[in-house]
Amino acid sequence: MSGPEATCRIIEAILWDYEPDFNPPGLVVVERPDRLFWCSRTNSLYANRVVRAAFSEDSADDGIAEIMEFFLHRRKSFSWWVGPSSAPASLGQKLRERGLEQIDSYEGLALFLAEEVPIRPHTDVTVRVAETELDVREIVRVSARVWGYGAEDQERMVQDRVAYLKLPGRRGGYLLARLSGQTAGAASFRYGSTGEALYLTGAATLPEFRGRGVFTELVRWRVEEARRRGCRLVATLARAGTSMPILTKLGFRRFFSLPVYAWRHAPSGG
Repeated sequence: MSGPEATCRIIEAILWDYEPDFNPPGLVVVERPDRLFWCSRTNSLYANRVVRAAFSEDSADDGIAEIMEFFLHRRKSFSWWVGPSSAPASLGQKLRERGLEQIDSYEGLALFLAEEVPIRPHTDVTVRVAETELDVREIVRVSARVWGYGAEDQERMVQDRVAYLKLPGRRGGYLLARLSGQTAGAASFRYGSTGEALYLTGAATLPEFRGRGVFTELVRWRVEEARRRGCRLVATLARAGTSMPILTKLGFRRFFSLPVYAWRHAPSGG
């Protein structure tokens, strides 16, 4: 099946189309026909996620309450991603009524490789695939500076990523970008389970190197990799105010908006 609806499904699957045999320590996954969410060892909003929820209007309040209780019982902050397959239409409003706040908005984008105009390379930027723990630590340091991860979460991220690199059936990897020999950015990617798409699953550029082609070169590397592997499209969820304008200039097309809501667990006082 082709068309906008099918493309939306491919893009949204970025949220859950992971290798089934990758289970980092401490990860708890709950999957039922009407919901999919997980809880990690960290208290990160982005590591604890509700990625799929499709309730009827009558069952939505109970479903939301059950999911919230799951995270509250574990004293975890979490995010709730409301994509095109989410239901009911009032889900976002119901989350706000429960005290969740909208913290972000992403745009579902796709680049069709049959239509893609080649991206001009930035010769001062080099990109290489992470292969060692030292590479992973460098990538995590970049991410921590950009996203504000604490020391404990950084170490867990390193452990989980090193374990992922050892996964026999892994479909993705991590990239390190350098500008004139200096570490400037990092990114990740994953192939969809059908082989039809390559997912751009994250990118970060250090503030002092922004506007100098680092992000674009990381995109170009992954687009070329998708072409080599015979993918039909490259898909991503892009922040509306940051990466989306760059990606649309490179030929990506927008298919939907995806608001992200969050509940932050307040640490108990002493």
